[in-house]
Amino acid sequence: MRLLVAATTWLVAAAAEKAGADVVVDTSKTTPGALFLDLCGAEYSLLHVMRRPEAVVSSTLRSRGVERGNAESAPPGGSLAVGVARWVWANLNAVLVLKISRARSAVRWDYERFVENAEQMTLELVASLGIPPDSSPFVGRTVELGESHSAVGNPGRGGERITLREDHRWRSELSATDQRLIQTMTWPVVSWLGGQVR
Repeated sequence: MRLLVAATTWLVAAAAEKAGADVVVDTSKTTPGALFLDLCGAEYSLLHVMRRPEAVVSSTLRSRGVERGNAESAPPGGSLAVGVARWVWANLNAVLVLKISRARSAVRWDYERFVENAEQMTLELVASLGIPPDSSPFVGRTVELGESHSAVGNPGRGGERITLREDHRWRSELSATDQRLIQTMTWPVVSWLGGQVR
């Protein structure tokens, strides 16, 4: 474990040096991934981005039969129940991380609201962390990422430029009955987290 911590600490420092960055964004989505930052002695803040459950279920149903992006990733696709379970697990997992980690601060964002107001929300977040931005990385809804380093993950999220788009396909892909079923199944978690997800 000590060797892994040392190697990770070195790797993050090397990536920051190569990019000329004072801040590194880690997109870990699991409790161990975030808590590993504690072992590395990192000073970090957490951002929990929560997407509405119908969109997650619709994406799960849509991606059935799609090959996984890499050997380490979970198989994509599944049933409505699998999609609901993934949404519940991901958001309860995020809450667990917020509770037990040593993060200096934590924020929860609504995904759809972020897509509508990405630049404003990002700049406000950066300011709240005391990080002076060199300039806004946004041109409309397109964000210029500059240097990025990714070992695994969705190749569509890589690269130096990403355009944010609202995804309302779930409205036509899910029947009204399925939408109500998903809302009913996820209501306890949505309610516990503070209200309706748009």
